[in-house]
Amino acid sequence: MPELPTLINTDAESPSSQNGSNESSSTTELPVVPMRIPDTATFALLLHYLYTKNASRLAASLVPIVLPSTRPEKLSKEAYKKLLRDLAARVYGFWLNVVALGVSDEKMWAVMEKCWGDVVEALEKACADKA
Repeated sequence: MPELPTLINTDAESPSSQNGSNESSSTTELPVVPMRIPDTATFALLLHYLYTKNASRLAASLVPIVLPSTRPEKLSKEAYKKLLRDLAARVYGFWLNVVALGVSDEKMWAVMEKCWGDVVEALEKACADKA
C-alpha cells in the first residue's frame, strides 16, 4: 500500500473570528488517499460485514443459494457450471478485496474458506457429471 500523506494543520481564520467572535477555531485538512479496489462488485459485501460482523449474512451474500449435492434437473450442465464459476469468481473477488485492504478477521476468513470449498466441491462434481 502507498504511504499515507501527513495531515496538515492550519490555523486559518474562520468566518466567525473575522466577525469579531472570541472563539478560536482551527481547520484540519484531511488528505484524500486514492485506493484501488480489486473487485468493486463485492466491495459492498466487505463493508457490510466490517460494520455488522454478521458471518452468516456474509456467507449468504457470497453464495446466495444452497448448493445441491447434484446438478438440478432444471439447469443444463453448462448453465450449472456457469453458475458455479460465477459464484467462485464472487468469492475470489471478495478475497482480493480482503487481501488488498489487509483485513484480518478470523470469522470472515473462515466464512470465505467455507464458501470457497463448497463452490469448488460443487464445481468438481459438476465437471465429473457425465449426464
